Amino acid sequence: MTGSGDAAWLAAGRSLRTCLADDAPTNPRTGLFHGDYQTNNILFAEREEVVAVVDWEIAGLGPQGLDLGWLMMMCDPTCWHSGYRERMRVTARPRELLRRYEATSGIRVDRPDWYQALACYRFGAIAAYNYRLHQKKRRVDELYAAMAPSVDVLFRRGGQLLAQSHDRL
Repeated sequence: MTGSGDAAWLAAGRSLRTCLADDAPTNPRTGLFHGDYQTNNILFAEREEVVAVVDWEIAGLGPQGLDLGWLMMMCDPTCWHSGYRERMRVTARPRELLRRYEATSGIRVDRPDWYQALACYRFGAIAAYNYRLHQKKRRVDELYAAMAPSVDVLFRRGGQLLAQSHDRL
């Protein structure tokens, strides 16, 4: 997030980062994760069957709950500024995504709110950085200019999700 140029974003991001680190799951399910698991990277057949997942360049080994948290964040209008919500083509209730994931995979996800909060932090930092590049004309990207008002929302929503996660423990 360094370089966003917005002290409020920097403070909010650092605060959320600290809260995430202080409250991290103790024994996460680890393995391969996609890193950008969202509807734009999923190819569907005519009957809504998933036929491929594309765009694996930021895949890694680590907590697999990140992919579900990322999908929940990307499809959850409460994570986005009202101006950006209008652009969302796919929305879903995070609890419904969680229910379907667990039913399909047979795997119970421990602390899904924490993973969605982590996704809010990660994408908030990415959006702040890319918006800064856009502002400095190093990489002009109108999508990140449109997303910039969501940085505050992402960090705030991440904090709310952590509070919910803590309340459920």
